[in-house]
Amino acid sequence: MFPESREAAILFSLAKESNPTDAVNKFVLDVKATVSQNSAIQVNGMPARELISDISSQQETLRLLSFFIQKDKQVYIFHGLSSTDKYSNYQNTFRQTMTKFNKLTDERLLNKQPKRIKLRSVEKKSSLKAVLVNFGVQPENLEKIALLNGLKLTDTVNQGLLLKTVIE
Repeated sequence: MFPESREAAILFSLAKESNPTDAVNKFVLDVKATVSQNSAIQVNGMPARELISDISSQQETLRLLSFFIQKDKQVYIFHGLSSTDKYSNYQNTFRQTMTKFNKLTDERLLNKQPKRIKLRSVEKKSSLKAVLVNFGVQPENLEKIALLNGLKLTDTVNQGLLLKTVIE
């Protein structure tokens, strides 16, 4: 997640360690972070660690707000980062994002089924748009399916070419 200015980012990953403390220690050691705060906290009832640190490179120093949150047997890591001079502009956004991490309980989302990709063969040489319309792709999805195939709607596709379509 990046703002348009590209002055900050929030990164999300999973830790291999089994608890937040071990994950923090490995992170600090691996990136040679200079720690200014390392606190035990709770995020929506889950044990976590909040870390504020600086990481220096030859070009600049980045300030990070990191949350290491344990949910069940997995540790989830959020890093909000920006240059030290811009960090205060984004600190609240980082914290608000990270503290909203919670267990998913919405049945609509838990029961959501994935869309499937189906390969279909082009029957005769034509424009991609004509082929997709013939396949029954809805007009509002034509651009997305073209992008999925790495093509433009105006491109000519040859007979026998396999195209990806989406099945609901």
